[in-house]
Amino acid sequence: NEESIRQNFVLLYELLDEIIDYGVPQNTATDVLKRYILNRPILPEHLPMKSSAVLAKGVGKAPVISKSVLSRDTSGKKGEIFVDIVEKLSITFNSSGYVQNSAIDGSIQVKSYLSGRPLVKIALNEDLQIAGRSDGYNSYGSNYGVLLDDCNFYEHCNLDNFDIDRTITLNPSQGEFALMNYRTTREIRPPFRVTTSLNDSGAFKVELVMKIRAEFAQRIVAPALSVSIPVPKSTVSISFPTDNPRDGKGGKQGQASQPVGTFLEREKKITWTLKKVQGGSEHIVVARVSLNSQSSVSLKKEFGPVSLQFNLPLFNSSRLQVKYLQILNQSAEKGQNPARWIRYMTESSSYICRI
Repeated sequence: NEESIRQNFVLLYELLDEIIDYGVPQNTATDVLKRYILNRPILPEHLPMKSSAVLAKGVGKAPVISKSVLSRDTSGKKGEIFVDIVEKLSITFNSSGYVQNSAIDGSIQVKSYLSGRPLVKIALNEDLQIAGRSDGYNSYGSNYGVLLDDCNFYEHCNLDNFDIDRTITLNPSQGEFALMNYRTTREIRPPFRVTTSLNDSGAFKVELVMKIRAEFAQRIVAPALSVSIPVPKSTVSISFPTDNPRDGKGGKQGQASQPVGTFLEREKKITWTLKKVQGGSEHIVVARVSLNSQSSVSLKKEFGPVSLQFNLPLFNSSRLQVKYLQILNQSAEKGQNPARWIRYMTESSSYICRI
């Protein structure tokens, strides 16, 4: 009943989290789910006598399902495999706009829905260099190819030819796993550049002007970009001019929505949200800050740093790529042509620009 659902909502959320991944059912086998569910159900204190009698008489114990209801015969059906290169970017720019330090934590994620566990071959950049291996990048110089500081691989993949032609082979079972995790601090391409200026517009007023440039291909569009910047504790109010200039060089003018500025008074922070930011475009946001103390050099040091948050599809800063994805023995897939998907995604982990 409704009360039972209310009392067990944490358990229900936990079950849904294990059963469904990104809206796609993954596992419904009760014996498997038992291993991952930590919460215990809260039983109703009182059941109506009539209902209890019916349950005791007519309903037996539900059998444990050892096989997922999603596991079905896939013969004659089209399988598919996804290979996702996901990178989390940490980068800090100094006040002059130069990269001060940077790092990428990346992962190659495989989601396989192929039946029969066929042999799959994945090729990465031939110019890929990894520190610590026999062909590490130290002997090639800092500008040679794609450079990784460290990496580890899925335990069931075959790396016999990896040091020769950068290929990996494996027989993936159905499901999701990390084929490769890696980290690099070299040759990082920042997707966004930010420059800021602070100008006195009165004894107790400062105008903040921020220019954001998307330094990636025009065909790529960031669904949303969030920008935040702390302001001095003496800030009284902030206004956002509605006629902010916006250049849009290199991109289609009007592609992105007008930046929406918000002043979080309790946190003393300004935030902007830009939607559909196209590669090559440039955006300027302006905030007029009113203070309860006179503007000074020391006061201006309380502005910043600027922080960016974004998800950027079709882009990766390390330049690591999957050159091809082959399904070699398709005997179990006879008469089929399994779909193969290769996707790229860059996420901001810590994207800081000092003023």
